[in-house]
Amino acid sequence: MFRPRTPFFRKSAHKHHVLCEYRKLLRQTKQFDPVEQTYLWSWIRERFHHNKRQTSPTQASQFLSDGTWASLVMSAALDGSTTQRQYISDLAYGRTGYLKDVAQQVREFHHPTKPCQTIRDVRPRSSRIHQPHKAYWIPLDLRVFS
Repeated sequence: MFRPRTPFFRKSAHKHHVLCEYRKLLRQTKQFDPVEQTYLWSWIRERFHHNKRQTSPTQASQFLSDGTWASLVMSAALDGSTTQRQYISDLAYGRTGYLKDVAQQVREFHHPTKPCQTIRDVRPRSSRIHQPHKAYWIPLDLRVFS
């Protein structure tokens, strides 16, 4: 089997494509309201950092296509699609998706002396293990409970 001299993830074309997609997504988040903006910015950053060391070309292309899909959803929401806008709003306010499960865990957590870990960092467990530093933490926005 032929093994290329330089892996695909070290080539400048791949890096350029990834960084362009990342910047485009972050630029789009600035046009949403503060809660949605915080949610989108945090999760885009977290997903790109989590998949930064991806060495499989097929998985890397899948993650990039997921980023392209997210960009299309945000563009549609900004262009006036009420269903896409509602979808993003529901995700940001924890009415659906991962934050809904986290908010439910926080509501069910009862311990007299221990604070709930998920309030400080709502990332999935694999991300908390992969990048444990506080700079990567995504705190739970308390507006989710309102």
